[in-house]
Amino acid sequence: MSETTPPYKESLFQWIWQFLEFNCRNLRTACGHTLEIISQGTLNHGSGPDFFGAHIRTGNLHWHGSVEIHRSSKEWFEHAHHKDENFNGVVLHVIFEDRNHRQAVTADGSEPFTLCLKPYLHKKLNRLIEIKQNRGIPCRGNVNFISQQAFERQIETAHREYFDYKTREILEYYPPGIAVDSAWKQALTTGIYRTLGIPANQEQMMELAKRIITEEDMPDEIESFIDRVYQEAFYNKIDPISWKSTGMRPASRPGERTAQAAAFHFVVMNKSLRDFLGEPFKSWNSIVRQITTGKLPGKSRLNLLKHTVYLPALYLLGELLHSKSLMAGAFESWSSEAQTVPEEVVQPFRKAGFDVSGTANCLGLAHQFKRYCIKRNCHRCEVFKNAIRS
Repeated sequence: MSETTPPYKESLFQWIWQFLEFNCRNLRTACGHTLEIISQGTLNHGSGPDFFGAHIRTGNLHWHGSVEIHRSSKEWFEHAHHKDENFNGVVLHVIFEDRNHRQAVTADGSEPFTLCLKPYLHKKLNRLIEIKQNRGIPCRGNVNFISQQAFERQIETAHREYFDYKTREILEYYPPGIAVDSAWKQALTTGIYRTLGIPANQEQMMELAKRIITEEDMPDEIESFIDRVYQEAFYNKIDPISWKSTGMRPASRPGERTAQAAAFHFVVMNKSLRDFLGEPFKSWNSIVRQITTGKLPGKSRLNLLKHTVYLPALYLLGELLHSKSLMAGAFESWSSEAQTVPEEVVQPFRKAGFDVSGTANCLGLAHQFKRYCIKRNCHRCEVFKNAIRS
């Protein structure tokens, strides 16, 4: 993680405008005109201005057109909107702050009004946006006005979202145009290779998987297959893979992880689809039992493989086969079994003042941290919304 947090995304300010999360009374444009928002318009999910069909009034004049949202006025020119005819219909340029105002100009020479949101934001929202907390989360130092119940509800939501996210991730590895049996096994195996490549060799392991995943002449012995994969990984002189091995524990080095991935690969490919349709914990244990101890990852990595690759893959298989029982079983196993969350994920919430005793072993906490807090998707978070509206 970098020493400084990334800036808030433009989508946060789009959300503020879309839901009018600011004091809409006594608004004034940058040039001093009174401004009334009659309609904020419709969010545009494609190219062009952020909102279409807005209706505003300045003085006695009504304006109908588009609204463009930025953090500062200079971004209008950084994004080259002054050269883009698609922005000729913009009637209002909404920005968060206005330190060095630069008047927006469209390609046809018109000058949209500018509204600076910062003076009109509710105090709590402004306070959260302005936090510049290194290695932390935006709510740090502000938990005194954040509901613990809202936090727990959000983690519960993130927990389910994380499972869906991992399921969709496996789907990305699913090759179209071949039988479900082969395609699903390839997707599952690719996910295993990638996860065993964490922390530094995910892409390298994905490349290795891509090279050997479609091999049809599988040898009869697992050791022979492991040797074949090892040869491709480290002795291909024509197209070598650039492995990273420095700065990591011996158990995570490429040689160890490659052998482990190949062992899983061999076992998965030699099972029939029927073997995966029963109870998830039984099918997983069946795979693990067929791999010798020397080729198995440690307990923590096995747990990671099961919860972030295998169970989401089973859920995907249930979707592909229209098996509600397999989908329910996979999600139930994922939700009910103990899961390990790294301490570096738990600590920022604890330091921020949240009670994490009930969520410390919930993978939703990791999803919340990585895809809400770190990416500054606060406007999609119930904790954030509860804080600014309480």
